[in-house]
Amino acid sequence: MDINSSVEAFRNLTWGMFELLTPSLVIGFAIAILVGVIQAMTQIQEQTLSFLPKLLALFGVLYYLAPWMMDKLVTLMQTHIESIPGMW
Repeated sequence: MDINSSVEAFRNLTWGMFELLTPSLVIGFAIAILVGVIQAMTQIQEQTLSFLPKLLALFGVLYYLAPWMMDKLVTLMQTHIESIPGMW
């Protein structure tokens, strides 16, 4: 197994996981900024008001994107497992 094949496998797996995590992170950041702006405008600094909308939004995103995420993860792992014999 040479260094190029292991680096390429690591790069593919890292990029695939980045693609899986990006929608959740973007929605979480957007909700956090929106809630922060609303809290700054109303001067209400309650911790539960910032936590609950993010939690509900992330559950919604995961519920909506779960089929796509599972398909992407299965494809990523199948590709990686199928490439293992060619690495030796």
